[in-house]
Amino acid sequence: MHLAELTSKIIAEIELVSQSHVHVGEHEPGSARLEVMRLYDGSFIVPSSTWKGCFRSLAEKLAPSLLLDDLERLAVEAYGANGYVPKLGDERFRNYLEEMRDVLMGREKPTKIVKHGREELTLLLRDMGYEEIERGGGAVEKSLTDMALDYLALHCPIGRLFGNHVIASKLRFHHTIVGKEARTVEARPGVGIDRATGSVKENILFDVEALPVGSSFKLRFVADNLEPGASDSRLLAGVLDWVQIVGLQIGGRKSVGLGLVKPSESIFNLVQPKKDQGKKALANPIKHGEKLKLAEIISYLKKKE
Repeated sequence: MHLAELTSKIIAEIELVSQSHVHVGEHEPGSARLEVMRLYDGSFIVPSSTWKGCFRSLAEKLAPSLLLDDLERLAVEAYGANGYVPKLGDERFRNYLEEMRDVLMGREKPTKIVKHGREELTLLLRDMGYEEIERGGGAVEKSLTDMALDYLALHCPIGRLFGNHVIASKLRFHHTIVGKEARTVEARPGVGIDRATGSVKENILFDVEALPVGSSFKLRFVADNLEPGASDSRLLAGVLDWVQIVGLQIGGRKSVGLGLVKPSESIFNLVQPKKDQGKKALANPIKHGEKLKLAEIISYLKKKE
């Protein structure tokens, strides 16, 4: 979904400096050397998927602590790595299913969780592929749980930020190229661990290539239509606040302390076409957008306009 008119765009550039060694790589099975990911010219790369995965993992941990309405709270509680799971033993979820049934059947009852009336809800669900629900009756009953879970997915703050099976991501991360000036890698020894006993496995010794402490990484991402004070905006603000204070762990071998990076400098170019910058700001947001620091963008995302 997300075919709504563009109301705001944030272009972020955050300079991160490693506080520990960093290993971002693809591992060949059985290899005795875990190499960092390189481009054809020898430059190192941190792929966009690495940044997105780190941000999403933090968001998943922080989301339960957000102030959310009943629908968003249910969505976060039903959220899982492979989709949304019905909590059929939960009285709130049973009440939610009953509300969905009442709205779709046209029964005029007050709702505490479902946010849309029958016409709007039917249109939303039809856009998700539930065209048969207009027949009502058995068609509604057959797909009720699936429709309820997809409606939750639409209102999940984690899904609205990072995307899920019904809605597109509002965040787009870029690859980070670590240039020729930082081609030095250091080899760190590692040993295999027997998970059952917690002891060292015999005959498993390997080297881990890692970028040294003090390496610099430029993280860039674009965020569209983040409304100040909305749950997804506050969630991103929480993630950025965590990164500002604690830092971010990227790449592999995090369990042994690798991958910690912290911000040194940052700039966020904010464009709001309908307010003051107009269309020319969209054409060149770096030049015409409002420039905010990390603390300022966190404050902007948290506030209600």
